[in-house]
Amino acid sequence: QHRMSSLYSKNSSSGVKRSSFDAQRRDSGGEGGSDSEFCEQAFLSAVGRDGSKGRLRTFDEFAALVQQTGRNPSQRALRQYWDRHNSRRTGVDLQSFLEVCRQEPVTTRDELLDAFHAVDLNSDGYLSLDEFVQMLSSGGEPITKLEARELLQQYDKNGDGKLDYEEFIDFVLGDIKRSRKSIEDSRRLDSKRDRDWDRDRDRDSDRDSRDESPKPVPRGRGKKASTSAGGSSAAATASSSEVQIGSGRTPRAQAVKPPADLKKWTQRRVTGFYLLDSENNSQRQVLSSHYTLNLSSSTNVYITMQSMPQDKLQTMQSECDIGFALFRDGKPVAVCESPAGNKSAIGLKADLGPGDYELLPYCIGDKLHMEATSSKAKSATRNKKITAAGKAALEDIFKLCDTNQDGVLDRAELQVYNYITSNEELTDELWNALRNMVKLSNDALDFEGFIDLSVQELEEDNWSEENFWINLKSFGVNQDLLMTGAFAYELEVNCSECRNFELIAGNPMRFPVSVLSKGLANYTKEKGSSAQLGDCTLHWLETPLRVYIAGEKDNSSQAMPTRLLLDARASHGVADVGETKQIFVKRSCGLLLQLVPDVPGFTFSATVRPD
Repeated sequence: QHRMSSLYSKNSSSGVKRSSFDAQRRDSGGEGGSDSEFCEQAFLSAVGRDGSKGRLRTFDEFAALVQQTGRNPSQRALRQYWDRHNSRRTGVDLQSFLEVCRQEPVTTRDELLDAFHAVDLNSDGYLSLDEFVQMLSSGGEPITKLEARELLQQYDKNGDGKLDYEEFIDFVLGDIKRSRKSIEDSRRLDSKRDRDWDRDRDRDSDRDSRDESPKPVPRGRGKKASTSAGGSSAAATASSSEVQIGSGRTPRAQAVKPPADLKKWTQRRVTGFYLLDSENNSQRQVLSSHYTLNLSSSTNVYITMQSMPQDKLQTMQSECDIGFALFRDGKPVAVCESPAGNKSAIGLKADLGPGDYELLPYCIGDKLHMEATSSKAKSATRNKKITAAGKAALEDIFKLCDTNQDGVLDRAELQVYNYITSNEELTDELWNALRNMVKLSNDALDFEGFIDLSVQELEEDNWSEENFWINLKSFGVNQDLLMTGAFAYELEVNCSECRNFELIAGNPMRFPVSVLSKGLANYTKEKGSSAQLGDCTLHWLETPLRVYIAGEKDNSSQAMPTRLLLDARASHGVADVGETKQIFVKRSCGLLLQLVPDVPGFTFSATVRPD
């Protein structure tokens, strides 16, 4: 089954696809040289010009780059390549990457036709605007109809408001051309930057040799920053200087108390989990369960969130911060900023009108990891049989997917398991095959059937014990058979007037990262304090649960992101501020950083300067 999700992915320019280098090369008359040369250029562009030392350090970087070259292996195959070439946990070098590219065929035009048919839901030979929106949003980041319409119009040559097959191919192949141009531009920019650095170094060296006496540094005229309702302010000096952000005061924490008549409210309770989606935890790419809250009438809501007691899960050995926010139409309605009566819970109260809301949990996840303490991996299987330790890990995976905690996995919950382990939809064909493999009760799979399914997979000729390990690692299980890369939580939604509301779990692999990031950035801009540094405006918001830092550039400034250095070592009781951090500010307002306090009386204070 051709997975449309592997054909495209959202990128910075237009939210587009991963495409076929082979088809592009054939259609463009070989532009840009051979496939091998392009793969090498793509690698060097990603890691830097010195390919002998540069490596792809995370699975996500590796997978994205493989797919950028027009190859679309399954998630399981990508994991196998990654494990094979990252056996020493040092990343994938150039030669290993080129070997993967030689082994994996590029996507053909026939496969693109299959992909077109897969998203042409009504089989009329065209992609309507709604089908186009659904196709783009299924890659993980949602896109609005307005954004999709603008994008569609760029490729709709005959102006009929939809894409035919040839327009679709042009849309897909346009991305690889942009990718190639971006790589070539990046190499030219690197070369120019090196020449500029060499010239400046030589000029500074000549100046220093002529006059070694110290000279006063000219001071620019200060630029006063805006002040938010919270009362914090900051002043920047010249554009090349630095700016101080943070109030240096502990935010006042007032616990959200449950309503006195809470027992009369209608309650829905679900479980969810954070999942480290990279074997290199330096990037902290953490996904989460997420939910749609459907309200049929106006109501007061009281929502709480807390970590799941670890005695409910045998192998979970992880810690994690927790947070959540309510969104509507891509905009934050309420952000949880307070504890909820006890140390382990957080909560919020809000008055909401009827309609659909996105309930998005999030975290930094700096304590999630995939590192094992022992030098030798424990045995999850032996002679095509699952060991007791392997069953314990599977039981915890089963409990993570069982969001309503009823002891069975329905089709929606099994879809989550299938997507995380294989990045594939649980189609009707696969669902019917599952029914023939294991016994279902009321179209749901109990734990005994879940184990039976794993055993049957192990006994298949084309299924190896390595594949079994890949499934475990996909859910944050390390070589010690401990779940250190995932963290479970409990979420409770209470409504006063609305009795028939729905709380629907979404797929963690399709977490709307862009919606959350943009929403929290704009929330920080609206509620927090601001300071100017050159052509950049920094925004920050201090709450009892965490510190948000956002930023944006002037529209008249250059398009390339501005790189700044943030030094928060003057803060007290804030985790992960032991060293200076790089932040990149773009024209659009974006969330740059979140910091989590590790003591109640924390204070935040930082210096930001150009890099």
